[in-house]
Amino acid sequence: NYTQNNVPTGIEEKNYEVKSYNVTIESSRIEEDCNGLLASLDPKITKKDNINISKHYCNFTIKVLKWHEQEFITMLQKYDVKDLNSNITNIVKSYVNLADKMDEAKKRLGEVDALLADSKKNYDELWAMMKNKSVTAESIDSLNKIILNKSELISKFSKERADLVDQINTFSKQKQDYDEQIQYVDFYVAFSEKI
Repeated sequence: NYTQNNVPTGIEEKNYEVKSYNVTIESSRIEEDCNGLLASLDPKITKKDNINISKHYCNFTIKVLKWHEQEFITMLQKYDVKDLNSNITNIVKSYVNLADKMDEAKKRLGEVDALLADSKKNYDELWAMMKNKSVTAESIDSLNKIILNKSELISKFSKERADLVDQINTFSKQKQDYDEQIQYVDFYVAFSEKI
């Protein structure tokens, strides 16, 4: 069952909001103020990224745990904040689609593993039959064709398995990125010179 927004029922869309802020701060002591702000951040609730500091400019990204968002905004108020704009997007559909794709890939991986194991078993059995001295030349030719066919199948399934493992790893990384976007609020902070 799906909601009007084509989201599975039971999923709280609000939990999948991704929020970011653009913050502009004016300062006559950019380097000092910027370093001061960065030094005052609690590493238990924030992550710093892309820090660029000089005498005349400073910009960086801070990821703040969602439930500490207002606390960080309040901390910014001790500076000369000129702009504080927020943006909210919702990734619930992308998140659900990703989960569905991952489930499908894992299911197919299980099927391919079973097919691969079965093909290898059949391949080994055929080789054992070929080694049997009572096998006729005619049946050797037939067995040879079957072995080649099984060998091709094993190769095909092995390649598909490797591709599926790569896909699942990519999906897992995407899910981690989504989880972080959901858990943190991004603040893009830029200091500009006060004129």
